[in-house]
This record gives sequence, C-alpha cells and structure tokens, in this order.
Amino acid sequence: MRFQVFGLNASRNYAAQVVKWIATITDSSFELSTHEEGSHEDGEPYLRATVNVRGSDVYVIQSLYEDQEESVQDKFVKLCFFGSSLRDASADRITAVIPYMSYSRQDRKVKSREPVYTKYMATILEESGFDRILTLDPHNLAASQNAFHKPADYLEAKNLIADWIIDNKPDGSLCFLSPDSGGVGRTKRCLQAVANRLGIKTAEIDLAFFDKSRINGHAEGNQIIGNVKDKKVIVIDDIIASGSTISLCQQAIAEAGGELWAACCSHGLFVGNANEHLATVPNIVTTDTVSPFRLDEENIKRVSIISTAKLFAQAIRRTHVSASISALFN
Repeated sequence: MRFQVFGLNASRNYAAQVVKWIATITDSSFELSTHEEGSHEDGEPYLRATVNVRGSDVYVIQSLYEDQEESVQDKFVKLCFFGSSLRDASADRITAVIPYMSYSRQDRKVKSREPVYTKYMATILEESGFDRILTLDPHNLAASQNAFHKPADYLEAKNLIADWIIDNKPDGSLCFLSPDSGGVGRTKRCLQAVANRLGIKTAEIDLAFFDKSRINGHAEGNQIIGNVKDKKVIVIDDIIASGSTISLCQQAIAEAGGELWAACCSHGLFVGNANEHLATVPNIVTTDTVSPFRLDEENIKRVSIISTAKLFAQAIRRTHVSASISALFN
C-alpha cells in the first residue's frame, strides 16, 4: 500500500522534520505530500490534496494549539475537513497525527450540563473519516482511551525527558514531584526511566506529590506529600499552562527545605501569566509539540525544547508496516 504524509500549514515545519526522519529510517527519498490550503473570501477554509491518495495509507499532521495565525478551532476544523476530503478521495486508511491534542482537559462532568470535550473530540474525528489517531501524552489517558472507538496510539515523552535529565543531571540527591495526586503514575514512569539509565533502583530516587486542589478553576495548596528536604526537585507534568501550579510547587518545595531544579512537561502552552509564574524556575523543559512563542526573552533563555519528530516518525513507520510500537515506550 502506498504511504503518504501530509502536514497542514500550521504544522508544516514540524511535519517536514517528521518526514526527514522517516526518510532516514527508511533510507529513502521520502517527502511530504503536497496540498492546497487557503480560504474563501468569507473566511471559510479550503483544503485539497494535490496528489492522488486512492488506496493509500495516509497520515495527516496537525498540532492543535492556538498560535499567532490560527485558533485551535481553525486548526481542528481544517483537520476534520481535510480528513473527510481524503476519505471522499478513496484513501484506504487515514490517520490523524496530533502531537498536541486539544480539548482534552475537560474530560468529565463535575457540574450539571458541563460538556465532556474528550468524548466529543473523539466522535468528531471518527466521523470525519479518520481510521486511527496518533498523539502524545493526552491530559487524561484513561478518558481518551475510553472516548475513541477506533484505534488510538498514545506516545510518551518520558524517555525523551529522562534523556535530558541524565544529560543535565545536577549534583546532589534527586526527588521527582508530581504537581497533583493524579499525575503520580506519570511522574513515577519518568523516574523509572531515569533510574534505568543510571543503573540504580527506583527506590534510590525520592517520589513526592503536591497536594493541590482547584477551586473555581484556580490551583490552591501548600503541602507536599513526601520528602524533598535537601533534594534537587524535578516537577513532571503533562501540560504547563499558566504556570501557576509550578509557582505554588516552587514555594512549597522551598518551605519544605528543597530546591526546584526543573519543571518538565510534554506540552508547554505558557498562557496567561506564565512569564510571571515561571520567572524563577531554573530549568523549563518541554517538547516541540507546541511552540513556546508566548514566553518572553528572559524565560526563553531557560527553556530546553526536546524534539519529538523522530519519535513520531518511528511510530508512523511502524504503524504503516503493521509493526508494534510498544518498543518506543521501553
């Protein structure tokens, strides 16, 4: 079956990096497939593949975050319309490759008549003609797994972050801290990846979590469960949005006798007052699924951006040849 990868304009540079890795992995001259993308005079989007996709295994790359040019809604609508057009053009299988999956934070109903975006997102993508979803570290893995009825693969940034930590490891004892009790599993998996690389037992690295609650959408808390005294603390989260939780963690860590060394996340949105909240964090580590364009010059100096292009290239290639992607998690 023919194999094609499209990158919609908002994610075209990222898609080009993925395709370059695919070419390296396959030792070929594999290139990004071409398409037209524009808008009508009234602002409605227009997208069309300019190559034949009949009978092809097609992958469409679009990361769903707001940037200087397009809103999340713009990107999502374009992804769905393009997927539907590929289905009408008789593509054999269509996979949505979404490095950052938006609409994943509203994953359950806690108030009457609240929407559950995770469920709606899955329904819309599947009805738009996509046969498979490939993404990285959704906000709530269980909710996302339960929402999709078609195959969905969830990559993890833990090994990439673990490699960065090993390469930049500070002197002294480490402690990994989850910013809430729900993220302990994610934090523990990253801790295990670091311990494996160091050749030590996981028990030799401390694990803690920040006892946080949200009241009317605002994070509150000042207590750390676990020992951070005299430790270099690494916070592990899936998303850093405004950075308010990181700021609260930093204060609590200092009060408990520890030192925040790094705040690591899979997706750095850096919205709202992020520049203020992150101003004293020594190391901010994120991936390239979202561009950190909102950070000011002083904060961007302390940001390390980890590329996920090779990881997605490996996953796409393995999916195309019906090989397991489980090796990418080990």
